[in-house]
Amino acid sequence: MMISVINASKSTVLIVSVLVLFNFLMPDMVYADGKNAQFVPGEVMVKFRNETESNQLLSRAIQSSPPDMEILAPVASLLSGKVGIPLKVKQILSGGWILLAVDVDKLVDESVTKLRKREAITDVQLRARAGESKSVGAPEVKGIDVTFRSGSSEYETVEKILAGKAGDSFARLIQALAKILDLPLQGRVDSRAHLILQVDLRELTVAVDKRLRDLSEIIDSVQLNYVSTGMN
Repeated sequence: MMISVINASKSTVLIVSVLVLFNFLMPDMVYADGKNAQFVPGEVMVKFRNETESNQLLSRAIQSSPPDMEILAPVASLLSGKVGIPLKVKQILSGGWILLAVDVDKLVDESVTKLRKREAITDVQLRARAGESKSVGAPEVKGIDVTFRSGSSEYETVEKILAGKAGDSFARLIQALAKILDLPLQGRVDSRAHLILQVDLRELTVAVDKRLRDLSEIIDSVQLNYVSTGMN
């Protein structure tokens, strides 16, 4: 459930405060009317401490109509550096809150650059995530198509997957690549013996939420961006 935009009343701010507590205690909530409250992957809401430069920049940004989002570029840059994940300010909300979003295009591009430097990898390409459903409001995150050098241990693992003999070696390969990129990953092998990597955006969002909570010198409050969906 997203906080309403800037012209909300004081009662909205009170509701937000209650939601912050519930969202912290229960990451996936269920309402009495039978609807799930699931967070939007890739999005986190934050509220800065009053005395911080980030909050001062936010105050300047909302003096324009519409708000001048460019003023908040240094804020996104600061938080990106602190959490190690590229972020951007998506929206200014009521009550001093802003909505942050993972810059998924930049994140994937950075991952491709890192992978191309690996000796065991001969080619890395972006791949559309065609035919797969995604969460409500979640951005499209392209897959990463990886080709390993013939004869490498990674190549042998992929070959074993195609032969149905991988055992736990495939899980170890994904874990190793996740460590290199410092990202939660999912992976599969296609018929061409290519490894298709996908950033687990939901898990990454939880990690970003936790890292932002550690920035208590800058940030007063953090919460995931929840939306209400009907139960199946």
